[in-house]
Amino acid sequence: MRHGHAENWAATDFARCLTADGLTAVGAAAAILRSLALRPDLILSSSAARALQTAERVAAALGIPNDRIMAERSLYHMDDDTLLREIRHTGDEFDTLMMVGHNPAVSALASGLTDEMYGMRPAGFAVLTDGGDSWGTFGERISSARYF
Repeated sequence: MRHGHAENWAATDFARCLTADGLTAVGAAAAILRSLALRPDLILSSSAARALQTAERVAAALGIPNDRIMAERSLYHMDDDTLLREIRHTGDEFDTLMMVGHNPAVSALASGLTDEMYGMRPAGFAVLTDGGDSWGTFGERISSARYF
């Protein structure tokens, strides 16, 4: 998932928060996730303010406890290959993972895994299903992809 729309200015880019429109769009995305009966076991998020606000709002809407959000500063400026490596380090005790990050990396990751060009808008997300049995091989057997 890409974070929701953020304010244009803050003390630093890392500190930029979601706008009112961004909060509304994240709430709408959470409603779609709920309607699809998708409830992540773990949310891996950039710790930048706008991404973490997105993760927390989705978690609250889906009834996911905050201790299931892992905020990582390293996800702030990662490329798509590095994001995939982070996903592949997820423990196999988790069935469903949500990653909240930034463009262009999140769009590039979804596009690269599905061989479809996809430009993720703010609060947009892709649901990718992998036929493998371990996060360590995620992306090698994508069986379905839906974009929202």
